[in-house]
Amino acid sequence: MAIRPASIRRKRNLGDLNELVNQILEKEQQVKNERENNQALAATFEQWQSVIDIEKEIIKDQKLTFQYGQKFYDQQRKIVILTLVKPISVEDLEKITAPPLPVTISSTKQSSSSRKKPKQLPIGDIVDGEKSSNGELIEKLHISIGDFCPDEIIQSISDAGKIETNLQDQESEIEKRRKALREIRYGDSENPELCQVIVNPSNLKPIESILIRQFFNQQLDESQQRAVCKALATEEIFLIQGPPGTGKTSVITEIIRQILKQYPNDKILISSQSNVAVDNVLTRISGVESQEIKCIRIGREEKIEESAKQFEVGKAIINWQKYISKKSVAYWQEYQEKNQQLLSGVKKISELEGIKDKNQELKSLAAKLTKTIARLNSELVIQPENLASIEFSDIALELIYEKLELERKILESIEKYTAKFGIEFFYILLQINS
Repeated sequence: MAIRPASIRRKRNLGDLNELVNQILEKEQQVKNERENNQALAATFEQWQSVIDIEKEIIKDQKLTFQYGQKFYDQQRKIVILTLVKPISVEDLEKITAPPLPVTISSTKQSSSSRKKPKQLPIGDIVDGEKSSNGELIEKLHISIGDFCPDEIIQSISDAGKIETNLQDQESEIEKRRKALREIRYGDSENPELCQVIVNPSNLKPIESILIRQFFNQQLDESQQRAVCKALATEEIFLIQGPPGTGKTSVITEIIRQILKQYPNDKILISSQSNVAVDNVLTRISGVESQEIKCIRIGREEKIEESAKQFEVGKAIINWQKYISKKSVAYWQEYQEKNQQLLSGVKKISELEGIKDKNQELKSLAAKLTKTIARLNSELVIQPENLASIEFSDIALELIYEKLELERKILESIEKYTAKFGIEFFYILLQINS
């Protein structure tokens, strides 16, 4: 039995101890990095949350109510002029006109109980005011109603009542941002790793561009092509930054077309703080004739550019109906051209069935005529002077005439059939009579 020297055992134990120490140090560093990462994460999101809290306070300060005692509607200027019960300061006017704030106004509408009930309705934005005679206070407010306020709302404005700043849209937007911020921070967003991507973008793996053999837009320069290739290769989030006029819309349009080329059934959401940016992209991709791209524009009608209004839900449905109708007619014409022989055969069979039906009717009539004539002959032999025989004779003549008329119709049908489909099908007649 071999005995291992003590020095070898000590070296091995020392190596194991060093390895253990290294593992402990690595774990300690990992914990430290994670702690620092969490601290940076908390600091970043707390900073964003503080911005949202400040915006909420600003909106809270902008929530104002003003009583008015008189109203006047200037139809030419499309403004409602309200005389305030209590004049306000110039500073207060600046709060609600820079920028102009939307307001609701007291309105009287007929309720279901046939009683007029005051109700606050959105009407427009406060854009200006009129000073009092001493020039120190504002005693009248001007509300711009724009072109989208229905006449019935204008007519229902109370002669006296109140206006309130209407900040529901801003409050809703802030609430959505707060919810999104929370979902990103705690990994509840569509991309759970988005939080780490935002806080530590340096930890992202380098993006290896995919190879695109052919670009739809041949006018893209090298930097734009590179942006498209990297955007299509990314798995997390991709940021394209550039001043106006550098071709960001062209790059976005190319990215969308490349995605739909590979995945035609994919759905792509295009969103922006600027309505014009969304409208520009939709207009670009809708003008592509080589690709069938269906677009829907969601938003307030007055904010949508004229060129993009065709993508509103109602108009898009009508356009799709027209498109489907056009495609259906084209498909049927193509089907008729490709299957002309089959359709011709169907027509032949249909017309033959009509001739067969008439022939069967003729056989039945002939049998009835034969029976009637036989009975007539019997009556003539047994009772030559019987008046009933005259009645049988009339019936027989009618049946003979009806038989001849039916034979004429059959012959006409046969002539039309052979004229349309050719004499080679005449042998069918033998099958009919057999």
